[in-house]
Amino acid sequence: MKKAVYILTLLIAFTSCSDNEDIPKNEVLNLEGEWKVTKYEVKEGVRKSTTNGLITSQSTFSSYAKDINSTYIFTTIPNELTTSKASFIEVITRTENGVSNQLEIPSQIEKESFSWELVSDILKVKNQTKNLESKLITISKDEIIIVLQENISLGSNSSKIEVSSKKYTTLKKI
Repeated sequence: MKKAVYILTLLIAFTSCSDNEDIPKNEVLNLEGEWKVTKYEVKEGVRKSTTNGLITSQSTFSSYAKDINSTYIFTTIPNELTTSKASFIEVITRTENGVSNQLEIPSQIEKESFSWELVSDILKVKNQTKNLESKLITISKDEIIIVLQENISLGSNSSKIEVSSKKYTTLKKI
């Protein structure tokens, strides 16, 4: 079950990181068009299992994707985001009790469609099953980073698994 939770947690959204500055405030970002996913990373991942309120295990994790084949298409009127069927290899590093493990998992994510709205630097996307808010970092008019803070809690009060992480997806306009 631990492996399934890691995979589920790490595959929910694409995301990557940079410290570059935003484009000037007077320049408007146009999301409309096709964007290629060029980088995906998960950072600051923490997984905690509890039973009756006591921590039974805790680990940290990070990951990145290689061999990414995925695009995002933003349209306006209506505002719709369509993500292509994605394929990539997820390289996951997990540390528990001072011992690190690394594994590579070939992964696929099915095509999805969302409505979207950009409010300041927050990208809001939703469909029937997901309602997500991500910080949008603008590198240039042709490159953006979407940062998703994710917190998942599975189970009941007596036995629970909690996972949190930051997911970074870098998109480059095609």
